[in-house]
Amino acid sequence: METYNTLAPQSNAKEAYDYLNKLYKIFLDRYEGREVLFLADSAGAGLAISFAQYLNEVNLPQPTEIILSSPWLDVSLTNPDIQNVIPKDNALEIKSLQKAGKLWAGKLDVKDPKVSPIYGRFDSIAKVSIFMGTSEIFVPDARKLVDKFKKENIS
Repeated sequence: METYNTLAPQSNAKEAYDYLNKLYKIFLDRYEGREVLFLADSAGAGLAISFAQYLNEVNLPQPTEIILSSPWLDVSLTNPDIQNVIPKDNALEIKSLQKAGKLWAGKLDVKDPKVSPIYGRFDSIAKVSIFMGTSEIFVPDARKLVDKFKKENIS
């Protein structure tokens, strides 16, 4: 299968999903019976968990586990708690991230779960582990997701 760049602006979420769907089916056929693990960071971590949500929509098996490092869960970055973290995060800048998020969304709304997985459904999703620092711009959304998981009794 050809290689593919899933990064904006060369690609967008819809194109990435089309590619990942094909790739995942090939992987499942080739490695039938093997455990599947999604391990990703930042924007890739957001894509990993949103793709896991998508797997439920298209009736494909979940990975065994999803491990996320500093996941970007909401490309709109509209969580008001982010304002408290901005002065502590010396690496990321909110306006640039929002611009990149719009590029990634393409024709989709920035709050579409395929772009911002925090707005999606998490029932029947694989076990999720999240690792990140407390001074990261993405931590308020990660905390929001953990609270959602606790309320819905998701591992």
